[in-house]
Amino acid sequence: MVSSGWALSSGPYTYTIYEVVASNAFAGLWSGAFIAPWDWRRRNKGSIIVGASSVPGDAQELLLGSALLSDPPSPECLIKGTVDRNGERTYHSPGQLSYAQIDMTKKPAERWFCSETEAEATGWRRAAQ
Repeated sequence: MVSSGWALSSGPYTYTIYEVVASNAFAGLWSGAFIAPWDWRRRNKGSIIVGASSVPGDAQELLLGSALLSDPPSPECLIKGTVDRNGERTYHSPGQLSYAQIDMTKKPAERWFCSETEAEATGWRRAAQ
């Protein structure tokens, strides 16, 4: 899978040479731009975009999307999603007591939602306050 470009080399059994071959051939993942899976959960504006020989200038914006924006992606998307230390995902709507105190630039796991339905469909629950 690594030599075909559909997996990355990691762990105690590395296949780095096969990864180099795949990247030089622009095979699989290497045909475009991507963020390594182990960097995805902690992505931020400093995340390294890898892939094709010349990563497009807007690749970071496209790959990171609204997950990193401190401001909502649009006026309709005002619901703030947060993840606590235990991994519990809650969303906060405008008007809730805790809404104004949430700083969307603090944690990489925070994100914006456009509706409560969207938040709940992706596994988040409404905050108590």
